[in-house]
Amino acid sequence: MKISTVWKILLVWFAIVLIIFFIAKEFSIFSFGIVFVFLLGVLPWKFRNEIRKFFVKIKLNSFKGFFLVAFLITAVEETICYLMGNKVAYPVLWIDILLVFFIWLGWFGSWYFFISKKYLFTNLEMILASGLPGVLYEYVAKPEFLANPLGVLIAFPLASVIYSAIFIFPSTTLNFSGKNNSWTKWLVAMFLPIAISLPLVIIAFVVLKIFGIVIM
Repeated sequence: MKISTVWKILLVWFAIVLIIFFIAKEFSIFSFGIVFVFLLGVLPWKFRNEIRKFFVKIKLNSFKGFFLVAFLITAVEETICYLMGNKVAYPVLWIDILLVFFIWLGWFGSWYFFISKKYLFTNLEMILASGLPGVLYEYVAKPEFLANPLGVLIAFPLASVIYSAIFIFPSTTLNFSGKNNSWTKWLVAMFLPIAISLPLVIIAFVVLKIFGIVIM
């Protein structure tokens, strides 16, 4: 199946899920899905070449640039989520942003240091693959979804599309040099980030607990 066809199916699935949330009067989730994916997904994807040239011009196509952009996008995503009334990892916004970014270092770092240098992706494949770990991040954070098949069907397109949108800006600073085009790239892209993030979650919780901050 062509990657463009996969994306069409996923986006239709995503739209159906948003309609379900609208009917269920979950307007905060519905609004977040529309606003965030359009502002940080559709628009930067359309102008990705111009964005990449701009980042090269201001020398952000580097280690520091990648993680700076990744942090800024994390802050924007969590702030939009918070302001729209959605649940975030921690109710104090600045703590939430730092916590989420620290955990997502496994996701961003795996792409910067390994996946982009080892595996060959087209643009559409890269954005799809980068969003897949989002499903695992959300399932780990909300394991009740696993007990509900309908919950899985709803969470999958929502998480994968939103995480793909989050990754578009950082991806424009990456220098892709991988040559391996085997099917294993999809498994690595999905499971390596979460494998690296799990110990980071433990470290984050321990550090926060030392400072009297408890994450439930």
